Amino acid sequence: EEAASAAAARRRAEEEAAEAARKQADEVAATAERKRVEEEAAEAKRKQAEEAEDARKKVEEEEALRKAEEETAGAEAAKREEEEAVSAAGMKAEEEGAVAAEAARRKAEEEAAEAARKKAEDEEAASAAAARRRAEEEAAEAARKQADEVAATAERKRVEEEAAEAKRKQAEEAEDARKKVEEEEALRKAEEETAGAEAAKREEEEAVSAAGMKAEEEGAVAAEAARRKAEEEAAEAARKKAEDEEAASAA
Repeated sequence: EEAASAAAARRRAEEEAAEAARKQADEVAATAERKRVEEEAAEAKRKQAEEAEDARKKVEEEEALRKAEEETAGAEAAKREEEEAVSAAGMKAEEEGAVAAEAARRKAEEEAAEAARKKAEDEEAASAAAARRRAEEEAAEAARKQADEVAATAERKRVEEEAAEAKRKQAEEAEDARKKVEEEEALRKAEEETAGAEAAKREEEEAVSAAGMKAEEEGAVAAEAARRKAEEEAAEAARKKAEDEEAASAA
């Protein structure tokens, strides 16, 4: 019984150690998974920020290049128009005289100025439209980033809740297993005590019966001596049995 009790205790200790190691491994895995999700979310956020910055710079560069090209083209066109107008005015002035040439030149200058003004207004309208498009794109990008952050936060919260639920279930299973082991141990101990008491009683009854038979054969004196001896032996056996049970219970 001592060997069986020690083996059972050793098995319980091994099972508890294995359960503790499994719990620790589960906690480590949950921590690693949560850390990986957070790192992926941070990396995705960083990449989004880099992509947004690159896109913004590219749009600014393209807008600056387009504006410079438009300004250059506008200046060249205005210059050509002015040159053409001056040339036409010069030819007309040569034909009609100095007064007509002066009038033509003024008219050409006014037309060039009007063309330049209209060109500037068109460019300003185009610039305003581009600025509006950039504002709309930036607003859309900000909304997308916010949605990504909300999704990452929800995913992280879900992982944490699943880890907490798994830990709670493990604790409940461990508590149920411990209670079951304690109940089995108490039942086994009660059965052993009951069996020991019944065995001691049977031994005492057998010893008394043997002493009575011997007393009838050898007489009252021998019977009395045998009865006392049997009672002493029974008491000694019961005492020894009780000591053995007490030692086994202490162990």
